[in-house]
Amino acid sequence: MDKVLIQTGAFNAEDTLPATIESVLAQTYTNFHYVIGDNGSTDGTMDIIKKYAKKDSRISYVQTYKNFNGSFMKSLYSFWNSYHIITDSQSFGKTDDWCCFVDSDDTLSPYFVEKLLLYATENNLDMVACGWDFVRSTRVDHRNISESYVIERNKFSDELSEYDKFMGPVWNKLFRYSKIASNRDIRYYEDKFAYLFRDGTFFYGADTCFVYLFLSRLERFGLISDILYNYNIRDESETRRRFSPMRIIADRRLAEVRFDFLQEIGEKISQENYDFIMNIYFKSSKSTMDLLLKDDRYDLKKKMDYLHEMFSYKLMDEVFPLHFK
Repeated sequence: MDKVLIQTGAFNAEDTLPATIESVLAQTYTNFHYVIGDNGSTDGTMDIIKKYAKKDSRISYVQTYKNFNGSFMKSLYSFWNSYHIITDSQSFGKTDDWCCFVDSDDTLSPYFVEKLLLYATENNLDMVACGWDFVRSTRVDHRNISESYVIERNKFSDELSEYDKFMGPVWNKLFRYSKIASNRDIRYYEDKFAYLFRDGTFFYGADTCFVYLFLSRLERFGLISDILYNYNIRDESETRRRFSPMRIIADRRLAEVRFDFLQEIGEKISQENYDFIMNIYFKSSKSTMDLLLKDDRYDLKKKMDYLHEMFSYKLMDEVFPLHFK
């Protein structure tokens, strides 16, 4: 019976974490191990984690004493290194084992693991993604497809604009663990992220970068029509309402990683895909610019400096010598 590693990173999440944990424990597929990482919380988060760990033997925890600020890649290998200390590493990481992620303020459908794992095993997949609900205080919006299907590698380029909207987060997916956690794989991701993080910490978008790096090594992946994840949007989120110079870098990296993905799979960049990726970049840059212009922490000269930095970025010339179909 396949085993699934479920992971959550938490920072000062005492108000939301209990619901997250309860949704994991309510899974209809029960052969899982749940690792919760406390990233240096100063509230009662760690007490909640310990309480649940005492009640259910499938729960383990890692305490890092440092706030990773929700960054998936920063905490991932800390989790795994600790996980192999608290479990028998010889019994996990085989080809029939899987991993998935849930944020500390979100919840899973009871069928999340069961349905994703069933589709993955039936179709011999190493990654499968589901739809989700955007849960706001005033409304719920849905993101899903009408019919489940498998995308083969020779269609990765042609169908990019269709599946890209499902590639952003890690939390709506089930990954085959053996494709991530070998020493060779770890070196691959560390090298890639050393390049992507070359200007410092990601402000956002590390999830997307990881997903596309993972996808570039696959022969096929699946999308299912079921909505199995509840993504709770907090209006007070710092990344949504405040400008940071790191947003400029993150916007660039998210464009670069998509171009890099197409090159990794051996495809020339079609005009359609170039336009699609640049449209994403322009939209995200517009949001960054809007936040900058409204931010009273910066005077006019500083704002003009940042605007000049944004408009002087030459993706084509400086990053990728692209060849079009």
